[in-house]
Amino acid sequence: MMKKKSWIKNQLKTFFDRDAQKFQEDRWGNRPEAVYDFIMTKRVLKKAIDNLKIKKHLYILDLGCGTGKWAREMDKMRHNIKYVGVDFSEKMLRKAVEEDRKHSKIEHLYILSDMEIIDFNKQFDLVICIHSLEYLLKPEELFKKINKWLSPGGVCLIITKNANAIVWRLFTLISNKFIKNPLVYQRWYTENEIIKMAKKSHLNIIEIGGISMRLPTYFGDVNDALPKRVLPLNLTKLLCSLIMIMEHKLSNKFFFRKYCCWHLYFLLTKQTKPNEFSI
Repeated sequence: MMKKKSWIKNQLKTFFDRDAQKFQEDRWGNRPEAVYDFIMTKRVLKKAIDNLKIKKHLYILDLGCGTGKWAREMDKMRHNIKYVGVDFSEKMLRKAVEEDRKHSKIEHLYILSDMEIIDFNKQFDLVICIHSLEYLLKPEELFKKINKWLSPGGVCLIITKNANAIVWRLFTLISNKFIKNPLVYQRWYTENEIIKMAKKSHLNIIEIGGISMRLPTYFGDVNDALPKRVLPLNLTKLLCSLIMIMEHKLSNKFFFRKYCCWHLYFLLTKQTKPNEFSI
């Protein structure tokens, strides 16, 4: 069992090290689908920051920070942030520092570590874990640490893949017949699984919503270097724009977020009273 866990970790590290140079553009900007994901994810991140009433320096912990894309985006949202990013890919963090030098005047702290191992003795006003939970072997342990790391009144934002996304699960199975997903280990979560882990860790969920109701317009995982496009580029751009408008209206509706959205987001806080739990 230990050998299997070690193999999974090594496979993930190898993949993300190899992916570092193209990750930021490919994941958040090159394709219409990536632009769509970026815009909707940024909207939810701003919502998390707006939930904070803190006017002083904002201490932020980014778990699985990759190339530091969200550090630079949050610089634009708030001018007084103190940011710590954690990632286990050395090449991702090198790319983060390189991008900071080009595009940011604010110094960010990056730590090379596995988020399942690292611990902090300080608390943060905002903890974010965006598209990283699906690679953890023991996610329930991270929820316990998030409770410890959150300051009173702090907010945690988690975004992860939705196991109930019917169209996307089906399309992924078909897609893998054409382009094999390079990531062997990747876990999709149901809404109830996240709620259960949050409740056990005494975290209160203040909001649940969906992200990415887009149509499956290419074969291959988002990290693939050469996805095979299903629809013409201009038609894809049009569809992404139309569905983005729909998502603004429907992503918090139970049916759409549970069965139609590729990702789910959760806003969490510490429970302030025994047995307190919303949602």
